[in-house]
Amino acid sequence: MKNFRRMQFFIILTVLLGLLGCSSNENVVIKSRGLPVVYDELYPYYVEVSAVSQIRPRGAPAGGGAGHAVVYLKGARWVKDAPYPTIALCDSTADLKNPDTGVGVSVDKLFKNVNWIGVPTRFFFFYGNLPETTALTMDRFEHTIKQAMEMGIFQGIEVHQQYLTSKPDTMNVLEYLARQSIGTDYALNFGRTIFSVSVPVTRDVLGKVVEYLNRVNREYATGEAKYNWSGYSDNCSHLVHNALAAAGFWKPQSVKTTKLKQLFNLSVPANEFVNLFDRANNYPIEDIRKIYQDEVLRNTLMQYHWLPVHHGALWRTISVRQENEVYEPQFKLFVMEWPLIKQKTRKVKKMISHPEFTEIRANLTYFRQRYQKILSRKNKVLSETNDARFKEFAQVYYQYIQEQLLDVHRKLSYLDRH
Repeated sequence: MKNFRRMQFFIILTVLLGLLGCSSNENVVIKSRGLPVVYDELYPYYVEVSAVSQIRPRGAPAGGGAGHAVVYLKGARWVKDAPYPTIALCDSTADLKNPDTGVGVSVDKLFKNVNWIGVPTRFFFFYGNLPETTALTMDRFEHTIKQAMEMGIFQGIEVHQQYLTSKPDTMNVLEYLARQSIGTDYALNFGRTIFSVSVPVTRDVLGKVVEYLNRVNREYATGEAKYNWSGYSDNCSHLVHNALAAAGFWKPQSVKTTKLKQLFNLSVPANEFVNLFDRANNYPIEDIRKIYQDEVLRNTLMQYHWLPVHHGALWRTISVRQENEVYEPQFKLFVMEWPLIKQKTRKVKKMISHPEFTEIRANLTYFRQRYQKILSRKNKVLSETNDARFKEFAQVYYQYIQEQLLDVHRKLSYLDRH
């Protein structure tokens, strides 16, 4: 009976995935597109969620076709002397105008006693401390591995035994980890193209993300459980999604449910990236009743005085290094969608073609118009309801919108001066 149920499950999974599309092109080169220099001056705290393409080492098997998902937390820091990967909010002395004042977080299936690793600075996390246009030679590749080992980012991490079979007897586990995880957990653009969306947050909201991530690693590091990566039910995208859910972005995804129910909790890096972008830019913040009826967003606004649909949520891309002695620079990224509808593909095309999603001034102007429209309807909305609970919520909502409008004006004035 158990084998029969397992066969049923895999038949259903195969049919479902067969109906879904895979959007990818191995012959294109994705050009880098960065954020404006002033971005970190305008937004000291943000979460940057990235979907990164499949990695293809020269002369070795390629990585997973779905790619990888990571998150960079601007305004958080790696805790250097912790017994296992731990992060914390930056203190008041930190230079929050510097984009390197943050920490990257990445999941790896090699890990046994933790779920994720923390990597300090944006420059090392995404670029391996090499300027973007610098060619990746074997010497530079080896130097970056040495840097990772010296930084101590693998401190306290244990590896599943099945992944140690290829480790040379003369190589210690620290070096093995550094070699296996380069291009996946740090120095991402050595072998991958990166799509990122940065969503501004408050310090308190970022603190909830940090708190969740530390709790996950603590559960495994203290022996309460052993981490067993699953591309189907507990992968990098699940961690990113649930870390944001802990801060009120959206509902969490279960990683401990039945196999059949897990079909409705599939998490794919590119999809998470598009979903976050859509949430931050296209959610109908103008519809006060929709937000009120959404328990997650209602609680987020009432508790943190913040909403994930927010001005300043822009996307960027980082190209894989084209001059590359280590990796094949072709692009491949899986997007799970219905092939005839291709909703995700259309959203990506919209992101690329509309300046309000790529340029800071256009984005601020776009949200200014939206906020003004909301406030213009305030009196009408309040006069049309006698629900005391809704009116209480509405007062908070309109106060929040007014504050966001003032913030947009301040930021536009800052751009005018710079």
